[in-house]
Amino acid sequence: MAKDSDSNFGEPLFAAFPEWRALARREVNGCGEEMVVIDVSAPAAADVGEGLWITWGDGEITVGLGDYHRHFEGWLSDDSWLGETGALEFVQGIVDERLAVVTLFDDDKAVAYTTMDTGAPDRPVDSPHPYNRMRVRSWNGTFDADP
Repeated sequence: MAKDSDSNFGEPLFAAFPEWRALARREVNGCGEEMVVIDVSAPAAADVGEGLWITWGDGEITVGLGDYHRHFEGWLSDDSWLGETGALEFVQGIVDERLAVVTLFDDDKAVAYTTMDTGAPDRPVDSPHPYNRMRVRSWNGTFDADP
């Protein structure tokens, strides 16, 4: 298993998902910083292309699924998610299908990426970019939509 770099994020992550410990590896990013990287294949029904990926090191945790990713650092963001706690909650939300990833399109051009709460699928998706179509993808494919 890879060392946790400068974060203890591996401890809560592997407590929640012990089978992912074997997937952890150490890599050096383009800036020469050591990172811990985990790639988890999504279930086939998810139809997300790239599965769930998690990286941490140099004070930042990044979690992605398909075309979407979110950074978690030690500062307060607009949605009040903080560092390791927010990252783990985000991962759990994806795997539990409480969250789905959304790609917003203006005709055939992807203009924005976001997430949605699957418990409130009728709530409008806010975007600073005009869009006329959205693609929704969830971990097990339960909430997938191409309206």
